[in-house]
Amino acid sequence: CGAGLQSDQDLTLVLKGENKLERSEDEAVNGIFADGDLIIEGNGSLEVIVPHAGFSGITAKGDIIVKSGDISVGSGSYGMVSYTDITISGGDLDIESQFGGGIFAKGDVNISGRNTRVTLKVKEGKEAIHTNDGTVIIGDGLRLTETESGVVVKADTEVNSGKKKSSPRYDVDVDEKDIENGT
Repeated sequence: CGAGLQSDQDLTLVLKGENKLERSEDEAVNGIFADGDLIIEGNGSLEVIVPHAGFSGITAKGDIIVKSGDISVGSGSYGMVSYTDITISGGDLDIESQFGGGIFAKGDVNISGRNTRVTLKVKEGKEAIHTNDGTVIIGDGLRLTETESGVVVKADTEVNSGKKKSSPRYDVDVDEKDIENGT
């Protein structure tokens, strides 16, 4: 599959200082790819730019776990993709996708942490957060903002510790006010 930063096993990124990984529009590669779990932590920043339409900013075949850091992803496809689960328990994430969605997991997406901030900008008609077979859990204190089409979550969804919102198709529109007020 090819990537700007690629690991054939689990990968832990400890962010220190300012870090940037930028690919050109002509390069058909993901920004970061781990063939196992990917853990991102530290007090630094990471900017990943992957403008090619068919490739994602951050991808892991295992879990993606974000514990801390200032992370910015500009992607032609999805900003963050996991073949299993995504857990964001800290940090400041800005994800912008030109043609795809924001966050995609085949399993669960769990976003929590009082100081966690996630900003998603996705193309009209695309999901900000999408799971195939999992549940999206959005915990207290999260600010999920700035999508062109509103925050659209496709999955079973729990907002603020167990208040479930879903329609028969599992399409859920959750706006910033709903999340901050716990409704």
